[in-house]
Amino acid sequence: MAMDPARESRIDASPSAATSPSATPSATPQPDRVAGRRLLKALILPPGCALVPIACGLMVLAFARGDAGAVQRVGLAAIALGAVLLLLVSLPAVADRLCAALIRHPPLQGDDPRLAPPGVVRALIVLDAGRFDGARAQRDGIDVAPATLVRLRHAAALHRRHGWPLFPIGDGAGARMADVLQQDFATAPPRWLDAAACTTVDSARRAARRFAPGARIVLVTHAWHMRRAVEAFARAGFDVVPAPCGVGAPARDARGVFRWLPHADALARSRQALHEHLGRARGCRVDRSGNKTR
Repeated sequence: MAMDPARESRIDASPSAATSPSATPSATPQPDRVAGRRLLKALILPPGCALVPIACGLMVLAFARGDAGAVQRVGLAAIALGAVLLLLVSLPAVADRLCAALIRHPPLQGDDPRLAPPGVVRALIVLDAGRFDGARAQRDGIDVAPATLVRLRHAAALHRRHGWPLFPIGDGAGARMADVLQQDFATAPPRWLDAAACTTVDSARRAARRFAPGARIVLVTHAWHMRRAVEAFARAGFDVVPAPCGVGAPARDARGVFRWLPHADALARSRQALHEHLGRARGCRVDRSGNKTR
């Protein structure tokens, strides 16, 4: 679908202004809500989901009086439950299954019919995956996280191959993402920039303000995040062409018998996968109820 000319002129009239973080309206959530959301995630995602029952069990044992055998058994059961949960989410085999259930979109192929004719793709949107605050090497103290760097490298390769205009979106790191694209990957300056989007859904809604309904975009994010991202951007009115990165085989040290040995990397991947599963479940529930999602 072609963009309304009047709307397109408002977007493209001043690329330098569009790439400025101040050009995007700020919609920063209240600190209390952000803190509450982070606390909730810490409790229900690994390792919190395992440490909470362990802590509760230890408290029960500490305050058990006399011959309270039943109470002690409850405490021991809670500790055992937490230990089993922690073991399970630390196994590469479990992490692989949790991540595999999220991956639905294959890598983007150059002959994909959705990419023709030339010019049909309005933007190449790349989502951030976190940032570093207090980075001493940067004047503003902000640097992109390693996962964000993977996404930016993939977006830069697609940009050089197809010439699609770049649109980095990041929670406070959007300007740094634009710098990395230009300085480290030698791309053209991004045509748009959003440094105030806080969540995947927020990113989709804020991006939709810049385009006519039905605009076709190429979306870059990790394969484990792509399913939820595509759903969010489709709900916002985009025609989404997924371009996932990070699609590959398990690491060499997570094969064979090592898949059944606990590993810190597996714990991190299980946490990320469960975060995505919970986010998708919440999005589906909100869609059915007609209420707003985050």
